[in-house]
Amino acid sequence: MNPSPSNSPHKSFLIAAIILSFLSVLFSLTQLPLGAQIGLTPTLEVRSYLPIAPNAPTETPTETPTATPTATPTATPSSGCVPPPEIPPSSIAYEEEVRSGINQQRANNGLPALNLAAELTQSSRRHSLDMAVNHITSHTGSDGTQPDDRMREACYDLNYYGEIIGWGFVDPAAMLDWWINSAPHLGTILNANMQDFGAGYIYLAGSDFGRYWTVNFGRRSLALQPQPDTLYTCEYRLEGEMGGSSLRVVSPEPCSSLSE
Repeated sequence: MNPSPSNSPHKSFLIAAIILSFLSVLFSLTQLPLGAQIGLTPTLEVRSYLPIAPNAPTETPTETPTATPTATPTATPSSGCVPPPEIPPSSIAYEEEVRSGINQQRANNGLPALNLAAELTQSSRRHSLDMAVNHITSHTGSDGTQPDDRMREACYDLNYYGEIIGWGFVDPAAMLDWWINSAPHLGTILNANMQDFGAGYIYLAGSDFGRYWTVNFGRRSLALQPQPDTLYTCEYRLEGEMGGSSLRVVSPEPCSSLSE
């Protein structure tokens, strides 16, 4: 059925009115500020565009190696070794004369010179002082020590030894002359088994004999020398108007061979 011609103009008018109303509203909205259009209050966000500073590098501490101090070698005796008594330079000169005279006798007889051992100087001085202070003319010390005890206590490790002592006599020449003219003493000086020696001289005013002399002879345990099956400890004593002397020596021969 066709629509009635009387209703068409009315509908057209109504549609046109609606369109106009819509356009009017749309136009009014375009005249409002942007904030009114969206109903929001704008805010400003502050941003910094400065370059970001890199973190400073952190140093990791490293341990700097330090040198470990090392002991400086000294001429003093090792810990546990008995040191020698202090003596004046004149006494040291007498000790040197005694050692020189002994090595001269060995050279005269085709034997090698003995080596100076500081340990044997210590033990020799110790015994000379002990004799002067404690009225001794013996190889046994006032503390009961024997020659080999004193040498070991001075840190001389031995496997062969001998000792000559003297009391009185005015100087090294007189003491040496006495020893050289005694066959047993000279035999100790010329003993081919000895390799080292040390001399000790002490002068003590008011003592029994004033001057005391000790010579220690030795061979270290490290020395590669054949060791006899049997060793004899021999002692010989000789006295005179100017003083006296004694010797004690380890010998592969019976002690009767030390007679004059």
